[in-house]
Amino acid sequence: MSDEELQLIKALDEETMEGEGSEEEEESENETEEANADEDDVDMSDAEHLEDVIGKQKHEPSKSQYETRKEKLAARIKAMEDKALSDQPWQLKGEVTARSRPENSLIQEAVEFDSNVAPVPTITMETTQSLEAIIIQRIKDKSFDDVERKVRLKDDSEKFKKRIELDHEKSKMSLSAIYEQEYIKLRDKEGDAEEKIDPAEEEIQKMMSSLFAKLDALSSFQYTPKPAPKEVKVISHLPSVVVEEVQPDTVADSARLAPEEIKRPRVEVKDRSEMDSTDKKRMRRRKKAKNRKVEMVKKTAEARVQKLNPGLGNKRAEQRSIEAIKQAVVNEGKVIRPSKESVLPDKTYSSSKEFFKALQNEVKLDKSRPKKKLESKKLGSAKPVEKLKL
Repeated sequence: MSDEELQLIKALDEETMEGEGSEEEEESENETEEANADEDDVDMSDAEHLEDVIGKQKHEPSKSQYETRKEKLAARIKAMEDKALSDQPWQLKGEVTARSRPENSLIQEAVEFDSNVAPVPTITMETTQSLEAIIIQRIKDKSFDDVERKVRLKDDSEKFKKRIELDHEKSKMSLSAIYEQEYIKLRDKEGDAEEKIDPAEEEIQKMMSSLFAKLDALSSFQYTPKPAPKEVKVISHLPSVVVEEVQPDTVADSARLAPEEIKRPRVEVKDRSEMDSTDKKRMRRRKKAKNRKVEMVKKTAEARVQKLNPGLGNKRAEQRSIEAIKQAVVNEGKVIRPSKESVLPDKTYSSSKEFFKALQNEVKLDKSRPKKKLESKKLGSAKPVEKLKL
């Protein structure tokens, strides 16, 4: 910037400062005039108020402090009610459209609103000086060109990677045909063909191996790693051996279950408080079925006891059993004479214990009597059973 421009800027600054000083003086004069006018208004209002008070004192009777306080409170409440019922300004009406407020009234208000735009940086003397320094430096360097646009380089490393082509179409061949084709490829060694190698990649591999060999020679083979073992592939055209699992052909379902499945309860256990109406009804039905089953078993047991042990509270069954015993003895050809100790005559017993006791005594008497030896018929060429062999 030249000296003339600097002098012109200083002159403009002085003029603006003088204008501001004159404006401040005018504002101070206006304020003093307004204060004097307000004092005159206050004096006039005080005089009117005194006249009103004196007139009221002449015409109205004196009131107590409570009445005056109550009147002031009522007047204050009325003023607040009138203010609440009166039309509010548009700033206090909530969401206001442009039609319900005066024109250009929003310019005077400091409104807060959300914005997604980044805030504009504040321009200060430091920012302007930095920009001026950049411009001056570019002028000195005589670099008037635009900024070059940067372009991202393409990554060509994918061509060295294996690209697997996936066929999403459904195969028209059956599974057996696919297996047959794969088997033919293995048999004809079509699958062992070497993959095509890029010549540039092969050349790089040779150069790297020669470089590593020279480096190993310079380091006297101290850092040479172990040679990589050669891959051995065994290709056999024999049919594969089918290995069967060592387990029986038939296995029970219970043997296949895991321990958690065996111990796991069929129904989730619930407390009485956790049960609903359906659970309680189900539990009641199970209890009734269990009781019915127990009662049925009890009845069948009693019936069997009555059959096997006659006389246990059943007089008719006892009589029938005695008659059956008598008939069996007569059929065998044995005559039993009635005796005083015999239990067979018709006699009523008060309990089953007495009946069985008398029956046991009768059996003992039969054993104590002498038995006739029966002559067995002897066969001519009969052999004992022990000597026979099957």
